[in-house]
Amino acid sequence: MNYDIDLITKRIDLILKKTPKSYSTYKQLQVHREFLIESIDYLKNFNHTVAFIGKVGVGKTTAISKLLNLIDSNGQELLQTGGGRTTICEVEIRDNNNISIIIEPYSKNEIKKYLEEFSLYIENKVLAKSTREEPFTLSSEIERALRNMLGLKIKRFKDNGKSKKIDEAVELYNKYNSKDKFYQNLIELIDLQNRNITELSPSYLNNKEGWIKNNFKAINNGNNKKVSLPKKIIVNYNKNPINIPEINLSFLDTKGVDETANRQDIENQLKDSRTISILCTSFNDAPDKVTTDILRYMKNSGLTKYISKRIIILVLDRNGEAESIADLEEPDLDEGREIRKEQIEGDLKNSLNLDNIEIIFFNSKENSPKELSSMLINKLLLLRKEHKNQVKTIIESLD
Repeated sequence: MNYDIDLITKRIDLILKKTPKSYSTYKQLQVHREFLIESIDYLKNFNHTVAFIGKVGVGKTTAISKLLNLIDSNGQELLQTGGGRTTICEVEIRDNNNISIIIEPYSKNEIKKYLEEFSLYIENKVLAKSTREEPFTLSSEIERALRNMLGLKIKRFKDNGKSKKIDEAVELYNKYNSKDKFYQNLIELIDLQNRNITELSPSYLNNKEGWIKNNFKAINNGNNKKVSLPKKIIVNYNKNPINIPEINLSFLDTKGVDETANRQDIENQLKDSRTISILCTSFNDAPDKVTTDILRYMKNSGLTKYISKRIIILVLDRNGEAESIADLEEPDLDEGREIRKEQIEGDLKNSLNLDNIEIIFFNSKENSPKELSSMLINKLLLLRKEHKNQVKTIIESLD
């Protein structure tokens, strides 16, 4: 669909000149002009995003790995960060033949602020203070990465059969017995001036999966001595099975929600007309607090009409959960999911007065992502079709 926007707007402007401002047609033409430019600008941009949003540990990264075939020959996820650990920051996966990992780091001032918090945390730990004027704000992922960057780990060992641990940060603090001196030593240890690499690419492509897996894990955990603390990681990879002609599609693994979904990065995705947001929830909790908080935010922000168009609820079930649902006489996966879907729809209708939200179940370990892929493709095409139809309607109205 190719339109000459200048020609069409000139037509509107010509009619506007001939139409008295007091006529209702004049106002209608102005609205047509505004909507026309908005829709054609939308259609000229072929970039779209799919954002996965959910609480910490719900399984977003595993679902994305299965959906995008980010899995090595041994069935291991390429975006693994280690047993029981989560990604430190937002991760974007782009379809690109030039395989690379791009790091958008925290600023030096932001890292220094984190180190101040870490210093205060260690001081309170040493002095065994039970209360603090300010709460310790570092997430466990940030703390882990900082400890690795600083070389101040918690060592665990057995002594006469008993588990013990030594905190190397505490030992270093005791050496100075001063938070300020301890902090200054942390600045030296982290060596920010030499952590200036922001893009990595493989020197050979014999094992590109292994290269991505090893480097992503090292960056996420703070184990690459040339890379600073990541605020966002971009993975360029060329095995994306979701292919929509002419559409440049990127996938966003947002940082897990640990307390509140009221975060600027999440709000940006929800408001973006080019983004499909996938709200991830576990089977037994669905719709969980993160999901309902986000939907409530959209309602309160005047985005209700976009919920059915730009939101998918992804229920990440595990083996046996759907089959063992209480209302089943005999174990049945499909029937169990259908019953749970009806319960979720009822909860959303009763608590938020929302319906017509697409809900899909997905077991990342067992299911094919084909149904989820199809739903995503359909939603994205419908977003664009809506604008195509608007352009067509405006031109017919002009005629």
